[in-house]
Amino acid sequence: MCMREQLGLPGLEVSEEAFELDPVGDPHGRLMSYDHYRAIAPPTEDARRIDSVAGQVCRQYGLAKGRQSADRLHVTLLAIESFQPDFVPRAPIGAVINAASCAAPRFGITITINRISASSRTGALVFCLDEPATRRITALRNSLAVALRKAGLKPQASKPHMTALYGCALDAKQPIESVQWTASRFVLLLSHVGLSHHQWIREWPLLGPSQSVTGGPGN
Repeated sequence: MCMREQLGLPGLEVSEEAFELDPVGDPHGRLMSYDHYRAIAPPTEDARRIDSVAGQVCRQYGLAKGRQSADRLHVTLLAIESFQPDFVPRAPIGAVINAASCAAPRFGITITINRISASSRTGALVFCLDEPATRRITALRNSLAVALRKAGLKPQASKPHMTALYGCALDAKQPIESVQWTASRFVLLLSHVGLSHHQWIREWPLLGPSQSVTGGPGN
């Protein structure tokens, strides 16, 4: 039985039970919200390689602040919901976990990062993905969005990219040294906005063509 049937909450907007949050120190009261989203996260070694290229780009443009750490690099699939700092209901989190777990597994995606785009309007410097990867990620994103909508949620999508730095005050577009990696999982993250902390809630495999499902989704 799907969790949306078990919960019995129309729209899943109300829950008496709070989701358990990672304890993160906030001595200066900087926590602004919790943002809930699905993303593709690179394996650790690939994240380090991407981070190295990000460092080169930042040095080139004299950017010293706001750079993402290697363990926070990701390609956002869908922004799902934002919550106020005082309460994160369990129902929407459970609905998203259930929707992803019920969805058919997808093949791994080979991704090439080959250029950067910086915008003073958005304040972000991002890695742009090659077109084949963009098409495959978009297809995965759309499939997951359908499952979320069936669960009563309203996910928001944007063109696939990987943010390397926030607080950017320049406008630039240029090719960079290519970095290729294989996306083998998508994850459910809860961002503690203002604290630079991503709570890793759950992950699911993106299977290779020769693999099959032998068990439940990974934790």
